[in-house]
Amino acid sequence: MKRLLVVDDSKEIRSLLIFFLHEHFGEVLESSSGRDALQKLSQHPIDLVISDLQMADGDGRWLLTELQKLIHPCKVIILSGDVTATKKNIIEAGAFGFLPKPIDVEALLSLVSTALAEVSKK
Repeated sequence: MKRLLVVDDSKEIRSLLIFFLHEHFGEVLESSSGRDALQKLSQHPIDLVISDLQMADGDGRWLLTELQKLIHPCKVIILSGDVTATKKNIIEAGAFGFLPKPIDVEALLSLVSTALAEVSKK
């Protein structure tokens, strides 16, 4: 079973994402910031991180950079309501995928499935 981590400073968005992701993929942990997410990653093996881009205390771009420093980095999908954030820039920074907010649940489930399939190949 794969383990996912949802990182967003909005409790409502985390709850919504966890509801959909748990139903389809199993165990989903949550964090309210990038720094808290790194702490969880040190305690639990995580296959995929789904993170908001803009957060206090370690935003999504900072978290992505920190995750890339790990011996076994996990895949990262970045979500953002920031209209200036572009998929190209986020992918070039090392993310597996990018989705704008408001979130298209079907697109999210498809992207998560693809990311987890790649994790399974390793």
